[in-house]
Amino acid sequence: MDSRLSRIIELLTSNPAERRRLPQLAKQSGVSIRTLELLFKKDTGKPFSAFYRELRITLAKKMLAGTQWPVKVIASRLGYKSVEVFCRDFKRVSGATPLEFRSRRRKASLQKKSIECR
Repeated sequence: MDSRLSRIIELLTSNPAERRRLPQLAKQSGVSIRTLELLFKKDTGKPFSAFYRELRITLAKKMLAGTQWPVKVIASRLGYKSVEVFCRDFKRVSGATPLEFRSRRRKASLQKKSIECR
């Protein structure tokens, strides 16, 4: 993976509450917007917008599974201005709403604990 892209991905992951835009990231990394678009497509197989959405949803899944924070708080911590947009993106990427995902994770965890106790 290109080192410039690695730094950008690290930046996106380290502070997910700060909304990042492609022009801003291109300027920070010293490349054109088009070059950055091409780097994302080449190295991740996805355009920036799809990669960024999936990254944020991956972080959301960790928060949903590891905390009791309300969906509204998680959306805010990931830089979403509205819970509705967060829920729409979450369902688009994962196939379930945030609450459905959390419920399934809890159920699976309880079943796993039940099996371990036998």
